[in-house]
Amino acid sequence: MDDNQSITRNVKDFFKYRYDNYLSLSSETSSLRSINFGNTAVSHSMQTDSQQRIYLRIMDAQKIIKSVDDAIESCRNDTEHPYRKILTLRYIQHRSTVYVISQLSFEKTFYYRNLLPNTLIEFANKFLVKQLVNGVENIIDLTASTAVKSIV
Repeated sequence: MDDNQSITRNVKDFFKYRYDNYLSLSSETSSLRSINFGNTAVSHSMQTDSQQRIYLRIMDAQKIIKSVDDAIESCRNDTEHPYRKILTLRYIQHRSTVYVISQLSFEKTFYYRNLLPNTLIEFANKFLVKQLVNGVENIIDLTASTAVKSIV
């Protein structure tokens, strides 16, 4: 499998299996209470450490979701390169492929052979950069031949 096929598979897998988990986790801040640092004892309690790890995971999930949004927003969106439109309709709004193709002025074969792969590759590259810009702790590199799996 060549690099481009690997990247397209990684992006599809990210949106299919992981994006909703990050989206769900990133919206959990309203149900959290602040960590009580009032205990000045030398030893840490397991509860505080666990709570702190959860906060860090939630903060990272928020940065990942922001990075997805920023990456999609920075993708090209002109008549010849409707990448933002494809990403938004297909992966954010969960529209069917048939619907997405009907919204574009391209044939089905061109969509599958050119538009979709180029869209996913552009997204993967921009997503990597946006994660760095947004300070994501556990970077998800969709451009790698085997995507790094971070645990949510």
